[in-house]
Amino acid sequence: MNETYRYFFWVGGDIAYAGLTRDAERSERELREKFDKGGHIFVLRRPVDVTDGLKWERRQGRFGRPTRHTVGRDMRIRMR
Repeated sequence: MNETYRYFFWVGGDIAYAGLTRDAERSERELREKFDKGGHIFVLRRPVDVTDGLKWERRQGRFGRPTRHTVGRDMRIRMR
């Protein structure tokens, strides 16, 4: 299983982005640059496989949280 982690990126008291990553530090750096407001990443503990992670990410979009599926191409985070 590839270790893929689900995360929330918080700015202030709000979730600014929900996504998947294999490298939390890299994702946090990229998101801080995009949002220009600082913020921090909260990684959910258990790794998931990519298929389950993508399902989770789509559900987050339906809950109104920004994800790569809802914010457009400029915010896509590449998974390495």
